[in-house]
Amino acid sequence: MKWNALEDIQPDPDKKRPLVSVAAHPSEDISSRSKLFQRIKLHKDAKVYPLFGLDLISFLELPTEICDYILSICNEQNKQDAKIQKDVIDSINGNNIK
Repeated sequence: MKWNALEDIQPDPDKKRPLVSVAAHPSEDISSRSKLFQRIKLHKDAKVYPLFGLDLISFLELPTEICDYILSICNEQNKQDAKIQKDVIDSINGNNIK
């Protein structure tokens, strides 16, 4: 049986659990607290589609490291966009821009 070390799915060395190889692992959780649900929300919140043109399914099919990198780029871009919007609103309202 092959284990995925990146997702932290590994056999438990505990001899008291002989069926550990078929036990549910936290990485396999599909509840609303799971990584899958978090990724779905992050895809929306980070505005991945407008910046990269990746729909949700295409995004979820990418390796975890690539998803993390894309999300970091999106978050950085969204912060820059928010600052620009704030500066524009401040200039419209007559506040000094510094």
